[in-house]
Amino acid sequence: MAPPLNVDTASQNFIVQARAIGFNDSQARELLGLYQDGMRSSQQAKSMAKAHIEWVKQKTQELHSTLVLLEYLVSACHGDGRPGCPILKAFAVQGSPVADLQEIGSVTNLHTASNGSTALLRARLV
Repeated sequence: MAPPLNVDTASQNFIVQARAIGFNDSQARELLGLYQDGMRSSQQAKSMAKAHIEWVKQKTQELHSTLVLLEYLVSACHGDGRPGCPILKAFAVQGSPVADLQEIGSVTNLHTASNGSTALLRARLV
């Protein structure tokens, strides 16, 4: 979503840059306000950036977990004329591997899990 047209070009560019690294509209405008405040302290900007780093780390972990699960589902699917499909089943079964992402936490070690997580996922897919 583009900033309103009544925002000057420099401010618009500032907001675009903040959004490009994942700050939402409200955060980008707050950062712009700090930038425009000649009496500002850098403490608030640094605090916002540190909080954003934690958010990015969390999102990165979630995306990695999703990637690992999708790779597993694709490898478990025969992809032929048979009707059985672990990918589709994972989305349809209550308590499926998709829901297990929260239970397992990070599924980074899905491939090497020794606590039965992989077996649990496989059992639910077949």
